[in-house]
Amino acid sequence: MEKTLVILLLLAGLAGCQQHNKSTSANAKVDARKAGAEAARQSIERGDPLVLKEYPPLPYPPGHNIYTDLLKERCQVDWKLVRPGEVPEELFIQEVQGWNVAIEAEIRKRHGPTIMDDLYSESQKLFKQQRDNPGPPTP
Repeated sequence: MEKTLVILLLLAGLAGCQQHNKSTSANAKVDARKAGAEAARQSIERGDPLVLKEYPPLPYPPGHNIYTDLLKERCQVDWKLVRPGEVPEELFIQEVQGWNVAIEAEIRKRHGPTIMDDLYSESQKLFKQQRDNPGPPTP
């Protein structure tokens, strides 16, 4: 009976530790996202060029390079693939997402609420035109 009680207490303690670790992990992700957004706001306040970050590197949809070219041309926004360095990957992803939310809000503030959707639609039209009419082959 005593052994059963001890085992039950140990199991209950372990379950509590696991629950604490899950909530700590969730809090760390929220904090990382907030830190990314705050870093972006500071960058905006300093007048740094606007940069959208990408991590993890994802397969690009058709026309993505046209979209990023339009962002650069029309909004002076760069697109940059970034690496986590010493930060754990799961937290770095949250930092990047927080950063991008703040930068996207600034882009919309400066260029209108539909600018990103408009540029994406335009990039898809241009991609389709290029695909359908590739032009003569280069010698």
